[in-house]
Amino acid sequence: MKKQHIRLTAALLLMVLLLGLLPVAQAAESVSASGNNIDLSLDGKAVKIGAYNIAGSNYIKLRDIAQLLKGTDKEFAVAWDGASQSISLNSWEEYTPVGGELAPVAPGVQTARPSAASVLWYGTPVPLTAYTINGNNFFRLRDLSAVLNFRVTWEGSSGTVIVDTTHGYQAADGGPGATSDGELLALASVAGSGMKNMIYGFEAGACFGQEWEDCVEYNGTSYCRVPGLNSMKDLEDAWYQDFSRRYPIEKNAGSSYKEMYLERNGALYTRNQGIGDDMTDVIVDKMVSRSGDEAVFQGQLVDAIDGGSYGTMEFSLVYENGTWLYGYYKEL
Repeated sequence: MKKQHIRLTAALLLMVLLLGLLPVAQAAESVSASGNNIDLSLDGKAVKIGAYNIAGSNYIKLRDIAQLLKGTDKEFAVAWDGASQSISLNSWEEYTPVGGELAPVAPGVQTARPSAASVLWYGTPVPLTAYTINGNNFFRLRDLSAVLNFRVTWEGSSGTVIVDTTHGYQAADGGPGATSDGELLALASVAGSGMKNMIYGFEAGACFGQEWEDCVEYNGTSYCRVPGLNSMKDLEDAWYQDFSRRYPIEKNAGSSYKEMYLERNGALYTRNQGIGDDMTDVIVDKMVSRSGDEAVFQGQLVDAIDGGSYGTMEFSLVYENGTWLYGYYKEL
């Protein structure tokens, strides 16, 4: 049976809204990297993964992370475009191994050179620092956890890195003032599309990836099971993982979104409308204002196929509980 996915869902909506991703200006020169095969716990399962320590942070091969997350809710695909020297990351797509994933890294000190490759999230540039070591690109683990929205912690007693895909990224609380205007603009450059797609998904009853095999008929309408959610409260709780509580669902999606969902027999269903990938991008033009713990941005709505602009939008980011969350979204 067919399995549909919304382009951006709650599993990935934080993308780069989190502080772990902020200090990532492109590296300027070669540095020393100390190779080590570290202990890592992935959702309670112990694994070994090759890493390089650069300036006190663990850098992991991108395809190793993709392989580790394969089959989890945080799975993503990796594609390399040699002509443009770019790496494309697409969530909710199955990762295809190319061989060599999770192989041990060379021990000792290696030379790490700044990677010339750009990173694209659904075609939108993401400001990640990467180093090339022995022909492979390595990324800071906490930066990747911010983009892919999984939690990374450190267990000092055992020296184990804990990766938890059942929880979103939690940034260290440095206060909203710790984020510069330039960093906020970089965050906003990929936030607008995420907000738009999530809001439209709630309105259309198409969030979280629908399992079309599990459907019911109700009053002449087909409804499909929303995986992992059993009630409207679950749906609202998922919203607040990504949106500030000062902007509840009704302020963005409107109360009509409730008409798209059905609670039945301890499960949550959404109308089967055949909605697939969204084909609209948001290109952020500027920061309009910044006051305390909220920043406002404007951007263009762009057709992802032909690049044509067909409108403008405004949205905000809000600092709450140590994290930059989505605020409000409106089309102008």
